[in-house]
Amino acid sequence: MYFLLAQFILQPEFSNPWLVLPTILDMALGELSYVERFVTDNNSPLRIDSIILITLFMIVVPIALMNLLIGVAVGDIEAIKNQAEIRLLTNQVCDMACFFFITLLSSLLFYCFIFFIYFFI
Repeated sequence: MYFLLAQFILQPEFSNPWLVLPTILDMALGELSYVERFVTDNNSPLRIDSIILITLFMIVVPIALMNLLIGVAVGDIEAIKNQAEIRLLTNQVCDMACFFFITLLSSLLFYCFIFFIYFFI
């Protein structure tokens, strides 16, 4: 309990309930120096505006970056699909060639065996 009370007393960013959300977002995004720039400087005439803007920035930018990342991933699906079709056709041709070669080789061995039996036995 003492630790929670000490946090509210010693840390100015937890003293006001309206500053808790931007502080938590700042901690989640990797410490953007939010406390040093916006909370400790109480003399700024645009303090509320700057807190609102930085909060919106911390909410909108990660969402926009995730959407861009998803867009890049989805854009590559068509190229991957085309490449998979080419590989499928290549594998089918190789399988047919292997089947033809094995069939030809087995037929050749069969006829060689018949030839050997017919002429040498």
